[in-house]
Amino acid sequence: MWCLPALIVGFLLRTALLVALPYGYCTVDTPDFLGTPYKLIYKHQFRIHGKKTFLQPIVYSVPFFIGVPALIAIPVFQHLCGLVMILLIGGVCRFWFTHWKWFIVPLTLVAAVNPSLLWYEHTLMAEALYVFCMVLLVFAASVFALRRSWHAFAFLCVALFLTAGSRPEGKLMFIFGIALVAVVLWKERTIFVKAVPMVIALAIGTHFITRTDQAGLLLYTSVAYLTPAHVKYAPGFENYVAPLQKRLLDEWQKFPYFAKVKERKEIGTMVNSYLESHPEFGTPHHDQDVNDFCRKLAKETCLRALPKLPMLAFYKFRNSSADASSSGFAQNTLTDRQMDAFTGDMRLTSALAKRLTGRELKTREEVEQWVRDHYVASGVEWFDRLHHYWHLATLSPRLHDWKHHGARLSGVSFFYLLAFAGILFSLFRRGALQWVYILWGLNVLGLFFVIMLTANVKPRFRFVFEPFWYLYILLLIDTIVVAVRGLLARRKSHAPLPA
Repeated sequence: MWCLPALIVGFLLRTALLVALPYGYCTVDTPDFLGTPYKLIYKHQFRIHGKKTFLQPIVYSVPFFIGVPALIAIPVFQHLCGLVMILLIGGVCRFWFTHWKWFIVPLTLVAAVNPSLLWYEHTLMAEALYVFCMVLLVFAASVFALRRSWHAFAFLCVALFLTAGSRPEGKLMFIFGIALVAVVLWKERTIFVKAVPMVIALAIGTHFITRTDQAGLLLYTSVAYLTPAHVKYAPGFENYVAPLQKRLLDEWQKFPYFAKVKERKEIGTMVNSYLESHPEFGTPHHDQDVNDFCRKLAKETCLRALPKLPMLAFYKFRNSSADASSSGFAQNTLTDRQMDAFTGDMRLTSALAKRLTGRELKTREEVEQWVRDHYVASGVEWFDRLHHYWHLATLSPRLHDWKHHGARLSGVSFFYLLAFAGILFSLFRRGALQWVYILWGLNVLGLFFVIMLTANVKPRFRFVFEPFWYLYILLLIDTIVVAVRGLLARRKSHAPLPA
């Protein structure tokens, strides 16, 4: 009943978006997911792109075998997950908040209306299911901490597995899961000795089926300017990276500078050159070997420059903190930006077109015309207005920007300051969910640091935290109210009795 207003609003908004824009929005990353159904259909092989984990490729493959155009079925499914997520957020509010009746309606309405959530639900990317799995995980963790049953433990394990399968960094959630199981069951030793090894075994098994070939390269690209003068892991590699490192350091002398795709490709070339001369470190031009080499290189670099990492992550966050984590549906977004996604691999597009769109598209001209005909911004102008004003309200009120010769680091918005304050205050909440507050709060902070340090500076990489910013802002208010009421009650109890 408490979630009903949000469910009604969320259903109406999602229905309006599906009616105005029936086909899902594609990005240049979308073909990476569609390679799985392509190989299943035409080569009878199950393959997942090296940069992706398993959940989205499997989910996105299903419509290709049930006779429903995938560009219609996938956004419908993701919007349904969005509606379920409203219920999960309502459940977390019910479990976490002392005054949950005050907050459950506004919190769930935010999840129903938030344009970033709506945008990613309508887009064929990993983010929508990743956020859904994260919310499912914190809900499952709360249920487990309260019930401590084998059914709740199984639910938690499923949520951990799905989260790890939805994004490469999702496997880090097993640190949270293992810690939670250990502290919750610490006094119940007969269950503890069974449950903890089980979740550890699940974490190890999941790690091997969710390995990707880019995380190490991404992290080293981010910290390449900090490469030690003498690399212990790969002696002599410092000479290969020296020209790029000098260029990056020169930029840092002027203003914080963050390596981008161009530098990442340069590093890939350098690593391949090094492996050609030092085959004992791996096979040149083999993505997994290059990634493993970069991962070990990044590990050494980070450990030897540890004090500098927090500020690097903070600067990378500020670089795009004033930008929305999603786009709108302007006409240039719907047509120009999508053309690369549809026409970048015409072999894939033409082979899947019938199952993807419902009609055959054989030539580039046919594909381009189909995109122009079916992605028209005039029907979703209301969404762009919502998107604009929502992010204007949340991200514009902020501390002063740092500007230097045309470069800019945004000031941190008060929205984020309140959310981080909510996380910190939550660590001191008491009750049956005390360990959930502590471990999930630390988990959010740790994941945020890892993502900011590893990923490039695009704002979409912080999207996974979108529901949690609002959760923690309202939890901050609830925590303050609880503290004030407790203080007033103690003062009243110590007040002298009337004569």
